[in-house]
Amino acid sequence: MADAASTARSMWTLFEPIHAVSYFAPEARSAYERAGLRGFWRGYFAGRAAPLGAAGAAVVTASFFNFAPAFVARAIPGVWELITPDEALRVRLDSADAVLPVPDSGFAALWQAATVLREHRGDGHFAALAAADIDGCEAVVLRCCLDLRREDMQPVRGWTDEAWDGALSRLAARGWIGADGALTSAGRAAHAAVENATDWAASRPWARLEPETTAGIVTALTPLAQACASVLPYPSPIGVPAPGRLTRWPRG
Repeated sequence: MADAASTARSMWTLFEPIHAVSYFAPEARSAYERAGLRGFWRGYFAGRAAPLGAAGAAVVTASFFNFAPAFVARAIPGVWELITPDEALRVRLDSADAVLPVPDSGFAALWQAATVLREHRGDGHFAALAAADIDGCEAVVLRCCLDLRREDMQPVRGWTDEAWDGALSRLAARGWIGADGALTSAGRAAHAAVENATDWAASRPWARLEPETTAGIVTALTPLAQACASVLPYPSPIGVPAPGRLTRWPRG
């Protein structure tokens, strides 16, 4: 299972970009706008929350974990007055397919599989954070003190300065953030423990495959993941490295 956990993290760098084109590619964003969802966040929350049905803000906030409740409430539940969950699911799949308009490419099916894998990994990650007593704002702050920028992340997760600074204070009280604003050794260990728990939780699909099968998937996905990554922002607000940055691939 240790090899499967390592593989799970490496495979994440391939299926995450394939999933994320449905948020960032111009073709995908245009599809949401044609459906009447103007503005990035209406499309994001409607498309991603649609599998939950016409869920309210509390459910979506809990499911997405690291967004400020007030930020979620700007889109949810009002967006369901503009589009039904079933319609949002259709637009989401169509928007992903539009990114690679090759007849009979099967990209929509591949995108759906990548989405299931990334949401499965995300659920495990949120469980690991909750088990470590790290709340949604603290999770974003912790990562920013490692290698992301507050000015990039705070606006796209919707946390106020008061909430952000409160999270900083709580993490500092745990000995995880130093006076310089960077993670201490204890903070790095806490972050690594959450990441390791996430990898373990995401490892089951890969533990069931033979190494040569996984290696074949890597070969097939790498160029597509790199193409999808070309339209995504890096450093990623999701925290995923660019495809190819992790090289612990299985060997057949």
